[in-house]
Amino acid sequence: MGAWGNGNFQNDHAGDWLVDLMQSSNKLETIKETINSSLTVKSVLDEDKIYKALAAIEVVAISLNNPPADFQELPKKFKKGISKIKVPDSFVPFTKKSLDVIIDIMYVWYKTEWKPEEMAVEESITIFNQNYLITLNDLKKRLSSDLDE
Repeated sequence: MGAWGNGNFQNDHAGDWLVDLMQSSNKLETIKETINSSLTVKSVLDEDKIYKALAAIEVVAISLNNPPADFQELPKKFKKGISKIKVPDSFVPFTKKSLDVIIDIMYVWYKTEWKPEEMAVEESITIFNQNYLITLNDLKKRLSSDLDE
């Protein structure tokens, strides 16, 4: 059974990526490669890259001392491992660019292709998508708050 929620760590893609990150011998390179891979995304259908990149972007925000509200809900081994990672400031520009690409893709999809009335989806799914856009905008604010002041 999969995991899914409004947080960027609350999905199977992010969970798998966190395991890979914790096992990586070069965590900074893993973060950088994951974030950069999202720059080639053209559609929400490439969700594996998107959700892994969002988890990596959250790690950058955590390194800037701006964790998501749900950070404490992560298993202890992930919190401890992530808290030890110190991402250099040089990661922030391409991280912001990646997040902008993802937000643009999600907004375009939500505004042009998301048609719940045609899909017979539940109202709760529409609310989830609206809340997820709020989560992405919160991440963007948390990425900017330290370096833009």
